[in-house]
Amino acid sequence: MPIQNRQRLLAFVLLVPVLAQRGLAQQSDTTQADTLATATARDSTALSVRALYTRGDYTGAITAAEASLRTGHGSTDVQSWRLISMTRMPSSAPTALRAARKMANMHPVTPSVWVALAAAAATVPDSMSVALSASERALKLAPRDPATIWVRARVLTAAGRVDEARTLLNSVTPAIAADSLIVTERAALQSH
Repeated sequence: MPIQNRQRLLAFVLLVPVLAQRGLAQQSDTTQADTLATATARDSTALSVRALYTRGDYTGAITAAEASLRTGHGSTDVQSWRLISMTRMPSSAPTALRAARKMANMHPVTPSVWVALAAAAATVPDSMSVALSASERALKLAPRDPATIWVRARVLTAAGRVDEARTLLNSVTPAIAADSLIVTERAALQSH
């Protein structure tokens, strides 16, 4: 479960009893359980879409994300991985960049949105400054999230700042280093 979603879940778990005590929350235990189940389904879907992306199944990732979004189980994380997957198809990258810009305006503190914006901008000509600033913002919002580290390294590499990308990837903890995104990016850097 991404760090931001764990924080939301913790806030939800801690806040509901306080609101109920003050008469401000009328949720039943069933409603709370449904809310928790929906949040878990969204996290699971985002992880599934990300896994498809990591395996190189970009069409599968897009299809899974779109299906999830149609059924209401989508989230900004699911939408972000959909856009990131779209960047692997050159004709879709400008569309992904436009959508990611809109999402960044709507969700300015959601790291996955900035990851999507950075990934999209890195693939569209004359957008590298956007990619660099978006990847920096993502990393500041979630410095231990493998996706933010991955996109920052990817953007630095695309900008020709390979040594900075290597330094970033070499500075992560063993748990983060084992993440598939980081493993993949490290392997890609071997050719530089």
